[in-house]
Amino acid sequence: MDFVLKFARPEIERASHTMNIGLPATAVTGEALEQFRLENILREMEGHAPISLALLRGLINDKRLSPFEPEIPAVPVVASVVLRTWNRRANFLQGIFSLYFYSQGATKSLVSVLQRAGLSNSFDWIMEGLDHLTTAHLEKIQSILKDRKQPFMIVYDNINMAFRRYNQRTTNKDSFENGATATAILTSEMPAVEGVQDATRHIRASDLYPSKEQDNHLKETYRYHLIEALRRRGTISLKNPIPEPVKNKLKVERTKAYPLPSMHIDQSTVEGNRDILDKIMKVLQLSPETFFDQTRLVVAGDQLTLARIRSVARLRWDEDLAYYRVEWAIPVLQLFHLQMVLASTILKTHWGTRTTPGSLSSFVAALEKKRISPDKSSFHDLDEFLRHVFDAIVLLIWEIKLKSEEELSSKSSGQMPHSSMDVMDKVDGIIGQYLTATGLGGMANQQSVNAALFIRDMLFYIELGSAIKAGDIGRILEMIRWLTLTFQAGGNRNYANELLRLHYGYPPTFIKSTTIFLQKSDTRQKSSNLNWGILEKKIAPNVRTFQEIARTVEKMFKTPHCGTNHSAPSSVADIDIIKQRCIEAGFFTHDDISPDLVVPAVRDLLAEGRNNIVDKRRIAVFKKCCGRYCNEDAGEMDVEMEEEEEDAEMDEERPTIADDEALEFPEFDISQFDLDEFVENNFC
Repeated sequence: MDFVLKFARPEIERASHTMNIGLPATAVTGEALEQFRLENILREMEGHAPISLALLRGLINDKRLSPFEPEIPAVPVVASVVLRTWNRRANFLQGIFSLYFYSQGATKSLVSVLQRAGLSNSFDWIMEGLDHLTTAHLEKIQSILKDRKQPFMIVYDNINMAFRRYNQRTTNKDSFENGATATAILTSEMPAVEGVQDATRHIRASDLYPSKEQDNHLKETYRYHLIEALRRRGTISLKNPIPEPVKNKLKVERTKAYPLPSMHIDQSTVEGNRDILDKIMKVLQLSPETFFDQTRLVVAGDQLTLARIRSVARLRWDEDLAYYRVEWAIPVLQLFHLQMVLASTILKTHWGTRTTPGSLSSFVAALEKKRISPDKSSFHDLDEFLRHVFDAIVLLIWEIKLKSEEELSSKSSGQMPHSSMDVMDKVDGIIGQYLTATGLGGMANQQSVNAALFIRDMLFYIELGSAIKAGDIGRILEMIRWLTLTFQAGGNRNYANELLRLHYGYPPTFIKSTTIFLQKSDTRQKSSNLNWGILEKKIAPNVRTFQEIARTVEKMFKTPHCGTNHSAPSSVADIDIIKQRCIEAGFFTHDDISPDLVVPAVRDLLAEGRNNIVDKRRIAVFKKCCGRYCNEDAGEMDVEMEEEEEDAEMDEERPTIADDEALEFPEFDISQFDLDEFVENNFC
């Protein structure tokens, strides 16, 4: 032992001072952290302390089951701990571990314990390192944007934080505070902004009429998602799967996003959005006098954010500088918010009551679902529930289709063929029977009509999510056209107007979903010292760095996925329950379930939206608002002339819609006319 120590001690002492494995707090940057690899520590040890490394390998690696297994990560970890005991500056591994532990919610006392064990740096080192990491992060994005050659966009959203207090007092109690978090995203191009502000004044109802080509594309998406539902649930098995529709896919490339410091500013007010924009530009060090003269930035958010930004522009119209007039901000709706609103609209439209056969309310009661209601729902739970109901009804329709064909062909048993062409023919028959106006009119009962309308609405929802996930700009734009009609009847007038704005002035490459890293995932420090200062300066700008560190460390140490103690209910069981309830409700059958039961009709959003668009008042009111707020030179005479031209165009083009089977709509029923709704929609 003494003989080994005689050679190992000088070697370790020399290596601890010569090896390049130090990470001072003042040198913590994203580039430095990206260089962390356990192999680098082993390589340095092999060059400076080969005897000590051989000793550690002999003691640890003998536990491997075979010499072909990868080296146990404990070797570089133990080596780093030993080196740090000789020289506190040899702390690269401990620095990485410190940031990883902090991002995972380690408290100050836990960090102190790990520091004494040689696995972490001090808590003060973490605080100082995060300050330098934030500074380096902001300097990087400032240098990128300084020369004005790199296009970028700004995305911001609200963040609600719960601050708990251990010693409760009247002036010191738990609080739930509202703030904002922003992200700068580098893009490949900037939109052509000439005429963007007044382009919406030229919208005509005829511009929203889908063409024959667009209708055929919609049928293709119907077919694809119906077949995917059958394949996903194991009902069919295809040797050659149906390819996903493709129109204009984005090039796959890594999005360069730079989180900005969070702000303790209320985003729900006009003043709050003004302060947020000012704070973002101050953080990015963009000069109001020079930078914004010929610059336009896309500012993405939810509908409330966009409305507040336009309000700021209206309040500042007489400012001298373009920056203060907010002419540089082009508000664009985020697609994730559109998904959320569409899911909520479908839920409210098809909710019904618990006693209504086949209503979503009855399905929620049967599954004993929580956090799903028309007033407020968890988006994750709502999305899962709607997709399960969709799959259940599609499976039921498929079974009915096969049963009817077996009876017609006198087949008493045997599985129907599942070739691609055979499945496509059957699904096309389902589309014609259940998803057209002709098919809806031939159904035996109202609950079947409601179910078919639910399938149609869900196909819109699923296609929107699928197109966003695939990054297919063409499919997104096609679906936005249909949703523009649908939202005109969905009770979301503000989002309907945003979709009308989205038809003009913005290039499709900017219409894509961007996820904001909310700092809630990295504010697991539950101690009472968490405040907006720590959130702003140490956590918010570094959330992506925390994520990269966690991914690297967990991959190197082969950390298993951290599950929960709660077992998720089987989706198969949920779908079976829903399908059984659909059968009991008499979906797509001629059986009279209960002669005395009256099932209320749900709203046909597409038909109502089309009728509202055809009514020139809906478009006219929107154009007047745009003329009043976006182009001060727009007069009433201009709007009236456009209305007359629009009437003539609609009279010429409207018959072409009636000739298209997929765009047939039921005749207007005067008994269903709601005077209060008409007044609210057109005059309020």
